[in-house]
Parts: sequence; C-alpha cells; structure tokens
Amino acid sequence: MSYRRDGYFRLCHVALTVRDELAFSRALTERFGKLYCIPFSPYPCEDVPMTHLIGALPVDDMYICVAAGDWEPTVRPIFVFDRLLGYSRRWSPFHFRYTRCYWVDGLPNSKYSFDPPYLIGQRVEGYVPHFDPLRDAIDTFLGDGYRCLGKAGRGRARASGKVWGHDAIRDALARGPRGSIEGWYRPEEKWKFPHNSPYYRDELWDDDPSTIRPLVIRGSKEPVHRTTPAEYNAWRASQPKETPKVRTSSARSKLSNLRIDPSD
Repeated sequence: MSYRRDGYFRLCHVALTVRDELAFSRALTERFGKLYCIPFSPYPCEDVPMTHLIGALPVDDMYICVAAGDWEPTVRPIFVFDRLLGYSRRWSPFHFRYTRCYWVDGLPNSKYSFDPPYLIGQRVEGYVPHFDPLRDAIDTFLGDGYRCLGKAGRGRARASGKVWGHDAIRDALARGPRGSIEGWYRPEEKWKFPHNSPYYRDELWDDDPSTIRPLVIRGSKEPVHRTTPAEYNAWRASQPKETPKVRTSSARSKLSNLRIDPSD
C-alpha cells in the first residue's frame, strides 16, 4: 500500500491468464452487477470502446468500473494546454485499474532456469482519496474487489499481496518440471485445479468468452498471440534458429590495436 498526501493506493500483484480474467470478471459481475471496462489512456478517436468483460478491450491497460448513482460512461475530449490528446470515457468513482499480463518467450540461444514461455504478472490497483465524501465506500469497494480476485486464484488477494491465477498455475504445471510463472515461481505439484468453481464453468454464464483477446507473447521479433498450446508449439517450431551475435570490439580495444610507425 503506497500513500500520497491526498490519498493512498491499494495495489495487488496478479498473474492471470485469459481464463483467470474471465473468472475474475464473473466474480465481479456476481458481486456488483454489470462491469464497464474502459481504456486507461486517451483514445485517438471519439468512438472510445467499452466492454463488460475484462480483456475484451483492444488495449491492455484499463479501468474497471461499476455503476454508482447517476454516473454515465460518456465520452469527453482530453486537452493539455489547448492540445487535444484524445478522448476518454468518464470513469465511475468506484473503479480500479487493471493491466493485462503477457507471455515472455525465450530469445534464441538464451539460457533460462525455467523453460519459456512464462507468464509475467501485472497489478490491480485502486486509489482511495482522503477528502472524498465516498472515501469509506470506495475503500469498501476495493476490499470487495480483492475478495473477488481471490476467487480466480490463490495467494493474498489484498493490498501489497500476490495472486496467482488458477489457470496460470495449471499451465505452469502442465509444462513439466521446468514450467514456471514469471520465470521464478514454481507451483506445488500437489495443487489441484478447482474444477467445481462456478467461475470456471462456462455453462453457468451467458457471457461470450470468445470476445476476450489472447495475451501477447513478447521476446520474439514480432508479437504473437497465444491461443492453444498446440498452435503455439507449431508456431515456435516454424521460427528460424538464429546464430548468436558476435560482439564488436569496443573503442578501447580498437585504440589498443593501433600501431604507430616510428618513421612518421
């Protein structure tokens, strides 16, 4: 938890796959009703997207809002010194920021303690202003939101905590003894996936999981979206193997190789 003069942030580190994001969305919808996911940064046009599922936005950094009072997610222009930066939707006083995780693939001829790819976590954060009349309500909302996050993973779902998604853990264990999360965390072998959890059972919900964008894989020449393990393994096998680059000599070594002719 980090403090500012006018308020404080409540941060939680998370590592969630697409399935975990869907479970998180369902837990929030069950607790608060309809969600409103809007981009965090100014959007380049007036048609600012808004979805009701985490991960369905065309951007990876977003606000997750719930309805409060007469709030409406209307579009407004964003100016800085009379310069138009873009457009944004009004966010509800009951909101938190979420940044999507991503996969890291190993570069050719690199050495790792765990086999790539592995999931890199991000964070869920909320801000509680000291002098806002809704301060206590906002603090309660964030606490309930973290409890919903705990239904999509294991760990300390609270400020300054860490949560590993259930599907992220299952994926790491399925990759064998060298599978991991974030390249360092190895889940326990005895862990069991909660198949009876209602948030992972698609038949109990009327949402559309196909609208969620897959997470991006970084570390290769071009960003590649991971859909299924079979498709990803086929893509990785099709990539050409590169030879390690040879470092050129530094300026100091170049000067040391110079020879001065005594006759000059």
